[in-house]
Amino acid sequence: MTYAARIDYPTFCSDDRGTPVSSPRRPLAEFASKIELVWQRRRYAAIRYESLQVNSRTVTHIERERPPSDAEIVRWRWVGINKDGSRDQRFANNREVPEMRYEAVSLASMKGLALDLYVSNRNAGQQFSQQLATIAMRSFEDKRQYRQQEYERERQDDERQRQQQEAERQRQRQQQEAERQRQRQQQEAERQRQQKSSPPPPKTDLERAYALLYVQIGAPIEIAEAAYKTAMKKAHPDAGGTDEQARKLSWAIETIRRYRVS
Repeated sequence: MTYAARIDYPTFCSDDRGTPVSSPRRPLAEFASKIELVWQRRRYAAIRYESLQVNSRTVTHIERERPPSDAEIVRWRWVGINKDGSRDQRFANNREVPEMRYEAVSLASMKGLALDLYVSNRNAGQQFSQQLATIAMRSFEDKRQYRQQEYERERQDDERQRQQQEAERQRQRQQQEAERQRQRQQQEAERQRQQKSSPPPPKTDLERAYALLYVQIGAPIEIAEAAYKTAMKKAHPDAGGTDEQARKLSWAIETIRRYRVS
């Protein structure tokens, strides 16, 4: 594998877990566990795989140096060449050089990365490109799933908070209802206490009339008439009673008759 450029490299670098991944004379790019480290402007830049765009293509290159042993030679051609492909006699040191077929692996990202790696072994370059693209896709999918999990956790937290708030509101409503019930019970107990302590209301004329005849309030007039006749037999002065008793019984039956008729 050949690289587009070689430069002086730092003596040490580490990935996102703190593991050393770079040492002197390392290549232009280093691939760590979760990020790719690219040497640029005398420092390493960390690029996550999910933001990496990987492409590969076959290119031809005129190799002026010693050709790699695992590369494919397309043809031999002159360094200086005429339009018909023959040797240009104007150049004294004109020599034949191989035209090689390489695999160019392009690495790009939205943050400005633009790196071309020329691989002499095309099969190795294609496998590298496919595997790196698979890693980038898997990293993107992992990040998407992580975001979905974060969203689901936030949704669950919001739902849990909403349930807690609803439970708190329900508890407050129950407390308020219990307080109102307690107040109603206190008011009812106070009302009953006042009723017991206050004197009974005065009886009406109709109630006193029924009481004189010893008849239940609201009884039919026939029962009141029968009770009146029975009581008058004992209360009449001729039967040993008094005028006052007879007068009260007469008032009682007259009052009942008057109320019953009205």
